Amino acid sequence: MKKKLLHLCLAFITSSSIYAQCIPTCSSYAVSQITYTTFPSAGTNPLSTFLPNTDDGVTPLISIGFNFNFYCTTYSDIRICTNGFLQFNNGVPAVANGFADPTQTFPSAVAPNAMVAFHMNDLDPGVGGTITYTTIGTTPNQKFILTYSNVPIFAYSSSLNTGQIVLYETTNIIEIYTGTVTNGSTTNGTQGIENDNGTAGAAVSGRNNVIWNATNSAYQFSPFTPAPPTSVTGNTILCQGESGFYNSSIMTGASAYVWALPSGWSGTSTLTTITATAGVAGNLSVSATYTCGTSAPATLAVNVVPAPVVTIVSASPNILCSGSNITFSTSGAITYTLNPGSISGVPPFTDIATVSTIYTLSGTDANGCVSQNNPTALITVKETPTVTVNSGTVCNGQPFTMTPSGAPSYVYSSLFPTVTPSVGIYSYSVTGTGTNGCISLPAVSVLTVFALPTVTAVASRTAMCLKESITLTAGGAATYTWNTNTTAASFSVSPNSTTVYSVNGTDARGCINAATVAATVKTCVGLNEINGISIEPSIFPNPSKGLFQIRSTAANENTSLEIFNSVGQLILKKQLTAETTEIDLLNFSNGFYFVKVITADNQSILKIIKE
Repeated sequence: MKKKLLHLCLAFITSSSIYAQCIPTCSSYAVSQITYTTFPSAGTNPLSTFLPNTDDGVTPLISIGFNFNFYCTTYSDIRICTNGFLQFNNGVPAVANGFADPTQTFPSAVAPNAMVAFHMNDLDPGVGGTITYTTIGTTPNQKFILTYSNVPIFAYSSSLNTGQIVLYETTNIIEIYTGTVTNGSTTNGTQGIENDNGTAGAAVSGRNNVIWNATNSAYQFSPFTPAPPTSVTGNTILCQGESGFYNSSIMTGASAYVWALPSGWSGTSTLTTITATAGVAGNLSVSATYTCGTSAPATLAVNVVPAPVVTIVSASPNILCSGSNITFSTSGAITYTLNPGSISGVPPFTDIATVSTIYTLSGTDANGCVSQNNPTALITVKETPTVTVNSGTVCNGQPFTMTPSGAPSYVYSSLFPTVTPSVGIYSYSVTGTGTNGCISLPAVSVLTVFALPTVTAVASRTAMCLKESITLTAGGAATYTWNTNTTAASFSVSPNSTTVYSVNGTDARGCINAATVAATVKTCVGLNEINGISIEPSIFPNPSKGLFQIRSTAANENTSLEIFNSVGQLILKKQLTAETTEIDLLNFSNGFYFVKVITADNQSILKIIKE
């Protein structure tokens, strides 16, 4: 395809040509890299015919086979030098010994001149390799091909050089193909062209009188000036960091477009359009690339409004517990956006910290330009403990203990974890403090305190004779337990003596209360008389502070005294041997007590009150 395109170079004369936008010239050449290929190397006159085993050799004049215009002079003959270049016939060889080294820098007034160099160096075909030439094709599309094959550098037999120089009829294009240049670190070399007096020339970048190496590369030297795009349009005023759209005129024959952006811009395209992000003010340009090379640029001046420079003045506090508020103050713009969270508006900004975060700030100024510096603030968040606590129910008078979890230490709104409130519904808060000092949100313990059931115990009658029965009945609760281990709500008893019965009643919530009832037993032989003698005991003073005297005319060694508290518990027992006996209840609680006086054939129960 490359050769077919080059064969059409005459078409710059016609409007349908791929060179339609390439302006022919002879005073300068466009250098462009092309695809590497190879051409026929077998020549009708191999140089070995002229230069057997020759170093620094040169051929007599050789016919190119067609006229070739080089730097505005038309040539039909060349000389070939073993040192990697050809020279157009300009009358006299440059030096008598046939173009000896050293290598030149192109351009240079020092002879030789009028050269095309594959690798101008001290090559030595006398050691190895071949140099051949040939002309192929038919007019007006002939090509002259000069081939160097594995020619070493003098004194460096392993530094081999293989490549070709191709001259194109009609278009006067020159192409240099490098198969291998193995220069190592030995001697300098040049690849390029130079006019007949050394005032103009062109060299491949990085290959002008320096040590270089290459494999499978190719460059074209085109005597055409590519036409630049006729216009470039787009945004002429942008904010820094804003994207603009630009468009180049379409150039016939252009294969690609090369955009050049001012400093700090970003964007890339090989098409007629580009979207670019603005850096600083400057000239934006576009060039067109053709087969003959890349054109001069068409430019557009773009004014860039500097972006505002915003600052996070403060972020307080920058170390905090999760769930706490952090406040930001900013400067440098009119409005701001703080991320993460897209918190927008004017300062100050407040956010709730949950995890350690890097906040980034952007701002917009009065021109609508957005900041590009993106300042950041690192906020370190310490983990706040999450505390849970139990709730519950108790009966009145029972303690309730809160058992929180989630932190190493706690603070209670009740001051202590164990409470004993009265009947009602209560809410207690508990906060926990972590090892990092962070305090949790309050956890709430709800406590319900139930009232105790009102338990009653009654007897079917107030007194009974010995060996009679009475019925005891409990009420006010769901279940009952008597001190007789009876669980019935009602049952009969037939005590031998006056007895105090107690019962515990449990309601549906499990709350327990107690009641007592006395079953009074009388001998029923007469109203407190035996043989006509009154045996009714008496107690005085009643009430008292705790010292009582009991008087009984029946007191003897067979008379005993028992005292019970209000719940039926026996608290004192003694013998009554004297008519008057002192009872000491100073160490007992205030309240009422039952006093049972027991004789051989009778018993009496009295009630006393200690104040």
